[in-house]
Amino acid sequence: MDDYQDIINTLKGLSRVEAPPDFTSRVMDALETRQIVSQVETEAVLPMSTKQPANGFELGKSCPFWFVMAGFCYVSLGIILFIGLGKVGDDVTLARWIIMQPQIAMTVGCIFLALGILLVHGKEIVVKAAQFSVLLYIAFVVINGVGMQIKLGVPGAVVLFLFYIGCGVALGFFLQEAVHRYQQQRKHLV
Repeated sequence: MDDYQDIINTLKGLSRVEAPPDFTSRVMDALETRQIVSQVETEAVLPMSTKQPANGFELGKSCPFWFVMAGFCYVSLGIILFIGLGKVGDDVTLARWIIMQPQIAMTVGCIFLALGILLVHGKEIVVKAAQFSVLLYIAFVVINGVGMQIKLGVPGAVVLFLFYIGCGVALGFFLQEAVHRYQQQRKHLV
């Protein structure tokens, strides 16, 4: 404290200045105005309640990210299936529907990657295309899972195909919700 004694003495020696009579009300008005503006700006950017868990990744802003991630996963799955079925395909005669799974996974992955990249720009036609594509994806997952079970014909594999269908439909609903929130966010900002 001894180092600051000069400063303390100087401050004590200054004459006392009275605040204007309306100082408190002006400060409170300014705070209230800024708080209202801040709240409006926050709600325009974050239309969801901030009390919901993990809302940062569920917001529309992350919609392109989720499509890119889904695309990356499907492309990875396609590569793994290409390698795996290439090694198994020589020894076992597989149904054509099963042999087509790597190409199907790669196609779905490329579509999701392309949509994710295009969604960054936020064009309305891309948003509509993403919604339509996700609905087609959900229908295709169900048809593909049922088709693989029918072609494979192994009764024990029903559980695996139900799991496949359930995961695909859940991903579709998640992406559909992400697109919906993205669309809502764009409406708030326009």
